[in-house]
Parts: sequence; C-alpha cells; structure tokens
Amino acid sequence: MFHTGKYDTYFVLGDPDAEPLWNRRVWSSAVVALDPIIRSARGRASVRSVQYLPDQKGTVKFGRIGWNAKGHQKWAHGSPVNYQESALWDFLSVEVWAPGWNICGREDRAPDVFLDITDGSGGLGYNQSLSVNPVVVFAVTVDLSTRLLNEIQHAVKELLRLTNAKLAGWKRRQWGSSVGSGIFTNSIQDLRFSGLFKPVLTHKHKIDFDIIAGAWNPIDV
Repeated sequence: MFHTGKYDTYFVLGDPDAEPLWNRRVWSSAVVALDPIIRSARGRASVRSVQYLPDQKGTVKFGRIGWNAKGHQKWAHGSPVNYQESALWDFLSVEVWAPGWNICGREDRAPDVFLDITDGSGGLGYNQSLSVNPVVVFAVTVDLSTRLLNEIQHAVKELLRLTNAKLAGWKRRQWGSSVGSGIFTNSIQDLRFSGLFKPVLTHKHKIDFDIIAGAWNPIDV
C-alpha cells in the first residue's frame, strides 16, 4: 500500500540569516548533491512550488516543473528567466517527488525520494522574528538509501552547509501511520505542518530537541 514503505527521513532547520535555499545560486549547489539520488528513483521526478505574487494577489503560475535545468530556472529566485519578477515573489515552499505524484498515485506507492523546503515565516513563524528558516524534510526509501549511502550522506551535509543548519536529525520510519482500511495519517509529506514540532512557540524557544516531536537521532551541525 501507498504508505507502508520504510524511509530514512531527515529534517534540517536552517539559519534565517543564511542566503535562502530557494535562491538560484544556492539551489544550484543543492541540485548537484541531490541529483544522483533523485535520478536513481524508479521514475521521473516532479516539482511543485507555492509562491505568492506581490500583495498576495494570487500565486505564481509555473505550470509543469521538471527536475531539470529548465524546471529549476522556473521557480528558483534570480534565474535568467525570472530575475526581475522573482524579486517580488513571496516563497512558501517547494516539494520534489521522485517519481512524480501521478506515478505514485497509479502505483499506490509513495515516492522513492521526497524533498520539502518550507519558508519558516509561514505557519508557526507568521509575523514572528524567526529563529529557524527554512524547514527542510528529506526522505529516501531504505532500499535506495542502502545503495546510495555515500551520496545521501553528502547531500545531507550539503543541506546542512547551505542552510547553516541550527538543528538536524534523522529517523527510520514508514511513509505514514495506518488508521485502517488503507487510510493513513502522520505522513512524511505533512511533517512540516504536523508531526515534526511539538505544540510550542518554536521561534520563541531555544532551538534544541525539546521543540521536536518524537524520537529523532541528532545530526551534528
């Protein structure tokens, strides 16, 4: 079933003073590290990004975004194709599924590789002085993780470096928790919204594992 696969799952909480991961220059470095992992998935990756137009006048319409040079230039800020307009966009998130969600839906099987990058100024951080930003969730099936251990370790180190990480951890877990009849909750896809943080005022709390829900293995930052 869709949610039963096991994943090595990582979270990274970045430094809000670091250059944003969604800026093209920074993202290009992340892509180099992530590319061999994402291209090793069982099917082609899909990308979606939620970003708002100035004064919250709707969202940016990117159309289909692939995991390729053309796709990266569509959504990453400061690329040759969006250099001026992206300066006015309000980034919320970017999500990568490999293979894409349509394939996953047809196969009733979660992606081999999942990546979510969320701007910490949304949700718990809205209208607050941020202590962490961005929130990154990265998950790889145990089978792929075993075969690409060195590449995954390198990619995680790059995410730590590029975000100037303040806290990071990992655990092995299922994509989601069954609640019966093929229904599941507590999805890796939804960690940024629920499941990662305890119900505390994250941005007013010391940044340590006291703000993190559940048992995670610390990663040295």
